[in-house]
Amino acid sequence: MSKGKKILIGILIAAAAAAALFVYFAVIPGMRTFSDGTTINGTDVSGMNLAQAKAALRDRYQGYSLKIDFVNETEYISGDDISLELNDNANLKTLLDAQENGTAGSNQFIVEDLYSFDTAKLGELISGYPALNEDNMTEGEDGQLSYNTDKGEFEIIGGSAGTVLDAVEVKSAVADAIAELSPELNISAAGLYSGGSIAADSKTGQDLVDTANKYISSNLVYTFNDGETETINKDVISQWVVVSNEDQAVLDQDRVQSTINDMVDNHSDETVTTDFKTTAGNTITLTVASATNSVDVTSFYNDVTEKVTAGESGEYDVPYTSEDESEYADNFHGSYIEIDLDNQVCYLYKDGSLVDSSSIVSGSVVSSHMTPDGVFRVYSMSRDVTLVGTGYESFVNYWMPFYGSDGLHDASWRSSFGGDIYLRNGSHGCVNLPSAFAAEMYETISTGYFVVIYGGVQTVSGQYVESQTSSASSSDTSSSQSSSSGSTSSGTSSQGSSSGSTSSETTAPETSAPETSAPETSAPETSAPETSAPETTE
Repeated sequence: MSKGKKILIGILIAAAAAAALFVYFAVIPGMRTFSDGTTINGTDVSGMNLAQAKAALRDRYQGYSLKIDFVNETEYISGDDISLELNDNANLKTLLDAQENGTAGSNQFIVEDLYSFDTAKLGELISGYPALNEDNMTEGEDGQLSYNTDKGEFEIIGGSAGTVLDAVEVKSAVADAIAELSPELNISAAGLYSGGSIAADSKTGQDLVDTANKYISSNLVYTFNDGETETINKDVISQWVVVSNEDQAVLDQDRVQSTINDMVDNHSDETVTTDFKTTAGNTITLTVASATNSVDVTSFYNDVTEKVTAGESGEYDVPYTSEDESEYADNFHGSYIEIDLDNQVCYLYKDGSLVDSSSIVSGSVVSSHMTPDGVFRVYSMSRDVTLVGTGYESFVNYWMPFYGSDGLHDASWRSSFGGDIYLRNGSHGCVNLPSAFAAEMYETISTGYFVVIYGGVQTVSGQYVESQTSSASSSDTSSSQSSSSGSTSSGTSSQGSSSGSTSSETTAPETSAPETSAPETSAPETSAPETSAPETTE
């Protein structure tokens, strides 16, 4: 064999040996280590192999003690009390494998069965705590979320969380804390006290205050096309905050919409007029937005609520419409929703043909929550939404908002529609539809669909006109917020466009359609269960 061939063979043998050694050490668990920044149940195991990691995890529970803070006492549980130990059967090798094959996702691992302890001993210890003796428990009382005008912040007035506890819930929380080797468990902060949830010393009360104060931390300055500005600060936002049925601080959509409307009214919009032929055969004149010269009220509303919810501050331009006047021609090119408030009828048109019609219930007149008239657009569409507002909370299957918090939706709680129901038992501004008709509309239209609303009674005897005066009097130190539900709706989160238009009643001829003009296509009464809605139902 030549010298050259011997050298080549020697190199190949050496390379093969090196490769074999690499494979050997790579597969030996003792030589495989966790990546930098790796933690297992909070213990740093960076650069450790399996044996070293287990030693670190075992060392961590040595001398472990859990401090349990009750309202009137503090208890301690040591690891020795409950025979706490590392579970040798916990499979940590799978964590190494996950890191190597790229499926770990995160280097902060939580192994549920990492530590084991005697649950019977734990139960005996907890059962002996005075805090879990029913004779020592006191009932809590709800307080009120209030805005303190002197301090410029929200606080909880009155109330107490009480000391009523569920032993099973406490044992579960303690067991979870021990499994994670947490050093402390605060029973109040964990929300384990029942009753009196809206209290300064309760977790719910603290969350309420934190959320409400986050809202009022926003300071928004909006510039209109006329160069003038409107400011939305804590003095304004504090009047929007209410407490929902779920004890959460939320923004009342009706109050937000009212503020937005007032601001828009303070600044001139350029509009044009267009003729519209109603289903009844009358021709009315509608005032609609001129291209780029009218505030997009819905987008303005959404922008404000999103920024306040996020606690943002800054200077912004008011959104304006970009409608082309040609879009209004020939009854909106035959695809629109027509709502005759006088006769409480809704017509659904598509491509110039009447798809269907139905009796409706619009906004309550006696409560001054009339459905706005004008030309709008459906700006979002959602299924299975819970609409929540001051005095109402309603689940709907179909939600099609067209103007801020006002929209079209099914109202399964109503047994009848049409007539003069809306005068004294109407909605908070939405258009209530029979379930079958709402489903048909949802399947027919799309976002951006025109909604034309006209007519309707504006006054009725005994009508309540809500005061526009701030509910937090400047002479008072604090103003209590209602603990009834505030306005939230998962269906209004999407940005959309509304023409921001209003109908011109002075130029419109008689628009009341005779009662016989509506085709007999409304949804039958049997589609809604026999549960009449209270006056406050949306």
